Amino acid sequence: NDGSGFAFAKTYYLSVGIDTDRGVIASERCASSELIVGGTCSFASTEAGQGLSSRNGIAIDRDATLQVEWPDQRELTRRLAPGRYRDTLLLVVGPRT
Repeated sequence: NDGSGFAFAKTYYLSVGIDTDRGVIASERCASSELIVGGTCSFASTEAGQGLSSRNGIAIDRDATLQVEWPDQRELTRRLAPGRYRDTLLLVVGPRT
């Protein structure tokens, strides 16, 4: 915050779904501010075996979905400063541990 009254980060929301032979496993919707190391998003983790699980379902040859949503500029408490915004999302999929 530089005191200008403008925001310098665009909040967005992310959710993940994994199709399995037992149905779709869907995550909760998490805010971008929760998708950090030590954040509170239940499907985001830096440790193997943590995060969203297919439980007893098998996801081989199935689809996954990643849904990104962001609020309308008019719904924000502060307007975004002019510029280009980007973020990097890293989704790691591995075998159940």
